[in-house]
Amino acid sequence: MSSLGPSSPDQNISIAIVIVFPVVAFLVLCVRIAGRASSRQFGWDDGLACTAMVLSILETYFSFMFIKTNFVGINPEDIPPHDPTPGLVWNYMVQILYNPILGLVKASILLFLLRLFGQKRGVPRYVLWVNTANIAHMVAILFVIVLQCIPIEKTWDFSVPGRCVDRPILFTTISAFNILTDLLILALPLRIFIDLKIPRRTKIALMFLFLLGFM
Repeated sequence: MSSLGPSSPDQNISIAIVIVFPVVAFLVLCVRIAGRASSRQFGWDDGLACTAMVLSILETYFSFMFIKTNFVGINPEDIPPHDPTPGLVWNYMVQILYNPILGLVKASILLFLLRLFGQKRGVPRYVLWVNTANIAHMVAILFVIVLQCIPIEKTWDFSVPGRCVDRPILFTTISAFNILTDLLILALPLRIFIDLKIPRRTKIALMFLFLLGFM
């Protein structure tokens, strides 16, 4: 047993998932930034993507510690006596970073779409409204997550007197708004592709490629 506790194949898979996707995203971002730098076209969308990547790397570490301190993937009989507080603290840290990362990525995508389609009528206004809603949601949720319990220590220490928000309702609301903003962002390029004066097969192929990249 290491200082971080026992491990198991299931836990190792969880850790691999947490690490692999940020690594892939980092490599893709490096290629993107290298291309933008060589063409001297580095923009706000790239800056936001880089900021989100830095936070994502930090969140990856927090997620790793959450998995280890909460004994994720460990059989109950193999879990040693432990203080649950560290695991709850790491979970709290992951929650704090999750939505700001999403918000920054969405803002980056919107500014990238503005760069591509900004000359089309109505696009700048649409991007402005969606991005305003996205940023407002990001800031509001950040404050709600940080202050989900008063005093804050009650988030990881249930013995502390105080009160907390209804977490199931909170996380359901956050997820619903995230899905809504995803659909609003996705609707913009799809609408533009639909209006293109090109053969239907080419149009469908373009939409498929965009959806693949979006996912």
